[in-house]
Amino acid sequence: MGAGLGGPDGRLYVSDLSKVVAFDGQTGAVVRTYSGAWAVDMAFGPDGALYLAHEDDVLRLNVTDGTTSVFGQASRASNLWHGAVAFGLDGDLYVMGSTFSDPKDVVARFDGSTGQFKGQFITSSHFGWWRDITFGSEGDLYVAELVTNEVIRFVGPLGATPGKPRQDPFAVLKASNVAPVINGVTLEPVVTEGGSMTLQGQFDDPGLEAGFQLVVDWGDGPAETIPLASGVRTFSVSHRYRDDAPGGTSEDVYRVALQLRDADGATTTQGPLEILVRNAAPSVSITGAPADPREGQAITLRAAVSDPAPADTFTYQWTVTRNGAPLAVEGTTNQEQLTFRPTDEGLYLVTLEVADDDGGVAVGARNLNVANQAPQALSLSVASTRLTEDGFIVEFRGAFTELPADSVHGGVSFGEETFLPLVATSTGGGTVLDYAYSAKHVFTRDGTMQVAITVADENGASSTRSTELKVDLPPRTLLAQVNNGESQRSRLSSLALQFSEGVGASLSKTDFHLRNLTTGTDVAPGYDAASVELEVGEVPCTPKLAIAREPAAGDQHKITLTFTPCPGKTHSVEFRDSLSAGSWQPLPGGPHNGGLAAESSDVPIRFYRVRVQ
Repeated sequence: MGAGLGGPDGRLYVSDLSKVVAFDGQTGAVVRTYSGAWAVDMAFGPDGALYLAHEDDVLRLNVTDGTTSVFGQASRASNLWHGAVAFGLDGDLYVMGSTFSDPKDVVARFDGSTGQFKGQFITSSHFGWWRDITFGSEGDLYVAELVTNEVIRFVGPLGATPGKPRQDPFAVLKASNVAPVINGVTLEPVVTEGGSMTLQGQFDDPGLEAGFQLVVDWGDGPAETIPLASGVRTFSVSHRYRDDAPGGTSEDVYRVALQLRDADGATTTQGPLEILVRNAAPSVSITGAPADPREGQAITLRAAVSDPAPADTFTYQWTVTRNGAPLAVEGTTNQEQLTFRPTDEGLYLVTLEVADDDGGVAVGARNLNVANQAPQALSLSVASTRLTEDGFIVEFRGAFTELPADSVHGGVSFGEETFLPLVATSTGGGTVLDYAYSAKHVFTRDGTMQVAITVADENGASSTRSTELKVDLPPRTLLAQVNNGESQRSRLSSLALQFSEGVGASLSKTDFHLRNLTTGTDVAPGYDAASVELEVGEVPCTPKLAIAREPAAGDQHKITLTFTPCPGKTHSVEFRDSLSAGSWQPLPGGPHNGGLAAESSDVPIRFYRVRVQ
């Protein structure tokens, strides 16, 4: 509804936002409907017509024939937005409203017969404070002021000082304010920390308040103030409880209190209302796991914890199993992160239990498929060298590390021999064993030798380290024969010498000198040089073995072995799967006198050699 008014004809006239309806004053029955005309306020004029305050116009409604027209200058031309209308005892129309150009509350005066604008009768210094106007029987004008809840009395148009406020004790009528009344409040009785609850309610207030303030003390911090607009009589406010303080309890009771204050300061209270806030358990995940974990490598895992209560504190407990069996790990297991080294390959399950300070518990787990790893930190160096009649003796030394759970074996190649077993001894203890080894070899021919050490664990993973060694031997006599082997030694008739291959070829007869070791003097060169015969011998043939590997069908791999055969000799390729155990077995397809042998196999590691007969 927009406005209502009793007419001189005994009917009740009511306006909504689209029409004016006339009701019988006794029965309430609808007598007539006037469409297309509506008002925020109405007044009957001396001519019996109904005058409507309609936005920025004043409409004149003839209630007899239903015609409607704009009344004179009481329209936008008067620079006025209409709010209320009333006729004075002088017969003029008075319109209360607000001006457009200079927003103020005014009461404008119009000729009651023609609608001619006669000027502003009253002007206020405020905007939006005035609510309604009416004339008393004595002719004075009364204005209802919304903000101050006052009724102000002005001298009427027929008085000595029209429009002037009355100063006598009855000039200003002060209406007493009434505090609002809260009729009902609803509140969820239980909420989990981090969750929201909604407080709803309704209230009544008989005044025309400019607005209200709802103050809510939620019991967990400063009170919250919520403004409510004029005309609003309900409220709905949500609040999130971040924690069930104090700590150490699974749930706590909070008390909620309300205060509702109107624009004049009148207040009403409600509460306290109890609400139970329960603890919420945290959630946890494990981060930091490597993509390809290996045995013996340090793994650091971290706890990623989330909790709706920012003030909650946490305790941690880590456990680790390998293939289902509990595993003791080094370091602490009650911190936010865990660092450990897998002792062997296998499936590791890492479990983390996190508890907050209110008893909430969360459990996270992470599987780690830890792979095997070859022996680490393998080194190879020359410890000493020594030249003897037997050849060039070299001692090699080195070290490596391996986990206690894995056994190791290995071999060494000296560049001119097949693999020989490697003997290594471990020292120390703990999570990693330190191994040391040494190997000695006598080199009997010149050349650049490739020395390689290979160490493998029980699962077939291996590491290799190699180095080059330059061997440069002096000329060496392999065979000496005096006097063609006759027993007569008192006289030197002939001397036959045999040298290493590559040495004798560079000698000539003039390179030889005879020395009498008894007298310590050289024999004068009066002997027949033609009788000196130079014979160059050859050292035993030693084939060099090369190995090539390529994938084959299924899990097989093909091994191809090539070597340079020794003329006139029989060659057999032999193998075994461990350097430190087992006997050498002949490779099928022998003898291999063509310098080529091959086989397909699925074993992870195998050692080969060539036997020459």
